[in-house]
Amino acid sequence: RVKTCHPHGLAVLVDVVFNHAGSIDNILWPVARGSFFDGDTGWGAMINFDHPQCVHFFAQNLVYLTREFHIDGFRLDHTYTIVHSHEQNWYVRAPGSGGGWEFLHALRRVVHSQVDSRVMLMAEHLPNEWALTNFGGPMDTQWCDNFHDRLIDACKGGQVMSALAEALQVTHRESDDWYKATNYAESHDEVGNVRDRVTYVAGWKRGFRMSKVAATASILARGIPMFFMGAEGGEDAQFTNGATDRLNLDAYLTDPSRLKVRNWWKEMLGMRRSPVVAGPSPLGVTFAEGQMLAFTRGNGAEIFVLLNFGGWAGWKSLAELNLPGGTYCELWNSTWPAFAIETEDEDEHKNWGRDARITRSDWLHIPDYGGVVLSKVW
Repeated sequence: RVKTCHPHGLAVLVDVVFNHAGSIDNILWPVARGSFFDGDTGWGAMINFDHPQCVHFFAQNLVYLTREFHIDGFRLDHTYTIVHSHEQNWYVRAPGSGGGWEFLHALRRVVHSQVDSRVMLMAEHLPNEWALTNFGGPMDTQWCDNFHDRLIDACKGGQVMSALAEALQVTHRESDDWYKATNYAESHDEVGNVRDRVTYVAGWKRGFRMSKVAATASILARGIPMFFMGAEGGEDAQFTNGATDRLNLDAYLTDPSRLKVRNWWKEMLGMRRSPVVAGPSPLGVTFAEGQMLAFTRGNGAEIFVLLNFGGWAGWKSLAELNLPGGTYCELWNSTWPAFAIETEDEDEHKNWGRDARITRSDWLHIPDYGGVVLSKVW
């Protein structure tokens, strides 16, 4: 599968669980318990992070996977437990002797020196601690927990725009580079442990529309965008732990509403490749009130994004939305016919398209549960 992905420009990351282990069907438990286990977590025995034998074992695990299978990076499960293994907390039931920070540094040092310095280490660190990924930290990027939580709150109808705005700007304020934050609306936990899929929590007659809004926020945000399988088709099913749930591929490929959602995702992902959105391009929030959020991307605010998580639709002054100076056109609109969800009675809210010449003295036609993207013309 890696050989298939690489020629298509796709990197492969492997999910590894180095914070805890089980005691059943685990040969290390009866033969080397003192070396490999120290303390206890809510999920099982905690790893003995400061034991040299244990550090060597897990570091060589990453070396083997990288060398033999040409893996490009690793997502480490709940690194908060590793870093805070010496403290009793929500996740650590019996503290160990510590050493988690040094353990993560050792993994990074060994895999980079013995295999490839480009191997990426991604942390699931909840709640976020940006020292983990800022200069001197052992990890390259971490899931932005606050972005996910506030985005889901917004999709559920919450009045959280100011908090979501803060999360959008974390790579300018708390994190020291754009790629240190990984932004997502869904992950295996939110889809597996609970039914927090965007299309489901948004509610009847707005799930597919909200899927497009959440996609725009995640993909055009500053950081690494991540999405869970099926989100690009508006999937609402929970993938329950221990079950054999699968995507309904027939519905995914043939359902007209899911096709419209995929069309929107495709265009947003295409925008992601633009230099005014990708990489270190700045992000500035211009409006965050009620259930509406507006932000810019680019050194010259070349892209202006308006997201409406609420049911109000109508005209709003672009001066009030703080559109920067310059002249813009309407680049994308989630209610255009190519994206409009007929089963949710989604009406078109036009702003004259790419032939338009829009400035802050004009008004923007804002769709309910929708988004509009403007592009600077001059």
